Amino acid sequence: MLLESSEALAKAERDLEGKQAAAVARARKEVLTCVRNVLAGARKIGGPGAGPKRPPRAAGQVTLRAGPAPKQGAGIAKPIGKVASLPHRVQVWKLPAGTGRRSYRVSAGHPEAGQDAGFYYVAYADTTGDGRPDRLLARSPFARADRAGQWSQWQFTTEAGSVFVGTAWERPKAVHYHTEAVRIDDNWRGLSSEAYVSVDAWGLPVRRWGPCWGNIRVWAAQP
Repeated sequence: MLLESSEALAKAERDLEGKQAAAVARARKEVLTCVRNVLAGARKIGGPGAGPKRPPRAAGQVTLRAGPAPKQGAGIAKPIGKVASLPHRVQVWKLPAGTGRRSYRVSAGHPEAGQDAGFYYVAYADTTGDGRPDRLLARSPFARADRAGQWSQWQFTTEAGSVFVGTAWERPKAVHYHTEAVRIDDNWRGLSSEAYVSVDAWGLPVRRWGPCWGNIRVWAAQP
């Protein structure tokens, strides 16, 4: 009888240890899943640590204009003079929907020469249909001006239907032409007046911000 009781007790202890180990394993799995979800959410909203440490590979070539802003294109009609150091590091605006393989040229103004008003041109796509950019299509080499007020230019090609274009910068105190739109008028045309932004230079700009404008123009180009 005593032997049977000892064996039963040992079996009960083994069963308890097994249940505890299984519970610990489940808890560990739940914690890891929670951590992955938090990190994925941080990347999606462009929070701290989101995006790669270095910018993705550049495509195309940036050129500088000798004269003022290009006359053609959607975006700002009459260039603005207001300058701001913005709280985010990426801002993009949605282009009208397109089809097939096509190219765009993007041109933006630099309120200062050199690094302090430099940026990368970026193009994103909305692949899920939720109205927000979720995939980086292309980025330019670093664009900087030789003198204040100069405009640079970049071209990219895409087949994406829903495309967002704008700029990204890594320096926290970089300055940009910027104004919040009190009302929609003839000075902003052909683009949505709401920008999508990210606080991280290479995070996804899924946060809607605006209405706002910048000295940027976009137009169709030959592929």
